[in-house]
Amino acid sequence: MRTFNRRRKLRAEGLSFSQKRLRSGDDLIRQFRRWFPTTRWMFRGHANARWLPTSSLDRYCSEYGFPANGKAIVESFFLQDFYRHLPAQEPGLPVTNDLQLLLAMMQHHGTPTRLIDWTYSPFIAAYIALETAKGEAAIWALNGEWLQREANRVVPQAAPHLPRPSDYDRDRDSETFLRLFMPQLMKQPVKPAAFVYTVNPLLLNRRLSIQQGVFTAVGDVTKSFVANLARYKGARENVVKVVIGRRLGRDILSMLHRMGINRSSLLPGLDGFAWSLRTKMHALRQTRTRIQPWSS
Repeated sequence: MRTFNRRRKLRAEGLSFSQKRLRSGDDLIRQFRRWFPTTRWMFRGHANARWLPTSSLDRYCSEYGFPANGKAIVESFFLQDFYRHLPAQEPGLPVTNDLQLLLAMMQHHGTPTRLIDWTYSPFIAAYIALETAKGEAAIWALNGEWLQREANRVVPQAAPHLPRPSDYDRDRDSETFLRLFMPQLMKQPVKPAAFVYTVNPLLLNRRLSIQQGVFTAVGDVTKSFVANLARYKGARENVVKVVIGRRLGRDILSMLHRMGINRSSLLPGLDGFAWSLRTKMHALRQTRTRIQPWSS
């Protein structure tokens, strides 16, 4: 799950969602269990409460001035170049042309993709939201069961020439993924459909496994995440933003560190451990330094 980097504020119009606010650290357990009672809910942490879910490909094209109708071309270039250079960069990795694996690897290493990272753990999402937050942060919650139901309603109506999302669920193979999400890349290209769905390669990489990660992908890459959700009914009940105030967020960050959720556990290795010392110092500041959390 790659959401540790800073994100620029983006505007997205027309997303219908409900909003809640955490009042205490205990609410992260007690209220989340009440608000999101099933295991199908997915969570995403944002360091700024004003940010809306958007893909790294959307942000890249916006920042570098690529028009919306050029996103598919940009994505195709990234895929082709990543595939061609992967053996030279990582000789030990087996060569694969599985689009799902390639996109997951690209997302993992920082290449812009249409994928958006989520986690099934609200605690991991909270840590990602709060680690670099300077003001109000937010956890976005998305009901995966609703997403599945609406996608399987919308796609057959809008694009009967495409596979049903349930066909992808059955096999999760690269060919069905290509026909459903990237039909413009087929030998005989066809028009894509606007929808959002959960995707994951059959074989998870280390980061996805540790972070209980899952991706969403849009069906029409020329449109934003919000625009791809436009035909879904009941978004307000199934897309929820939970706002966390700055002061409460610092307390929750300390609590999460004591629960073993920090960058060292989420990103194993020296880089993750070194960065985790920042939150460890915050969590232990009164014990180690006798400095009260809000003394200044």
